[in-house]
Amino acid sequence: MGNVSTQSIKWSAIDWSDYGLTLQNRFMETNNLALLDSAVIAHEKALSHSNASNPDRVAFLNNLSDALRTRSELNVSSPDSSKDLDRAINLADEALQIPSPYRTILLFSKSNALFRRYEKEREELDLQKALDAMTKVLEASSESPLSDRALFNNTLSCILLSSYQLTGSPNDIDKAIDAGHAASVYDPSNSGYWSSYGNALSTRFACSNSLSDINVAVYALQEAVRLEHVEEERVIPT
Repeated sequence: MGNVSTQSIKWSAIDWSDYGLTLQNRFMETNNLALLDSAVIAHEKALSHSNASNPDRVAFLNNLSDALRTRSELNVSSPDSSKDLDRAINLADEALQIPSPYRTILLFSKSNALFRRYEKEREELDLQKALDAMTKVLEASSESPLSDRALFNNTLSCILLSSYQLTGSPNDIDKAIDAGHAASVYDPSNSGYWSSYGNALSTRFACSNSLSDINVAVYALQEAVRLEHVEEERVIPT
């Protein structure tokens, strides 16, 4: 069989989407930013090859939004970082306009992007929108896998902690601690969740001087360090 030129192959939207996801997975393994740039281009192609009636359009919008948000976090000092983040939020909004069984994931993507933009630009409205979206995610996630519920609660805890630092509302820090605790219960093997939980407790201790808060905070942060060592040992070749 003769060689077939790749230029003669017409890829469909789903082909481009699968290629983009493969590139993103390779980026996660290698941290090669060029792979992420290529993934963005592939997801752009997938979106341009789909029309409003394509049943997979929601996924294409979400995939591109996620890739752009990730790139914006890695290129913080670049002028294009803000453009990527703004577009990621706009794409998430567009995806949410389409009826989909994946609405919870779409809301999570939007909340995450809004929170990242708040961390970058400190616009209070972004923080409030991120909190509103993440609250809806938690309300709709009672049947979600425990790993997802852990991720959602941890993200909510981080958003609420930022809200507390902005407003000083005791309700925010209390809810941040509750969400952080839930995340550590749903996925007790994740060091990041224990760290978030401990940080929230430490923050409340600074105001409350509660021995209970600092004791649990110390335990949570020690557990985070222990699990970090476990995670490092898993990736070190024997």
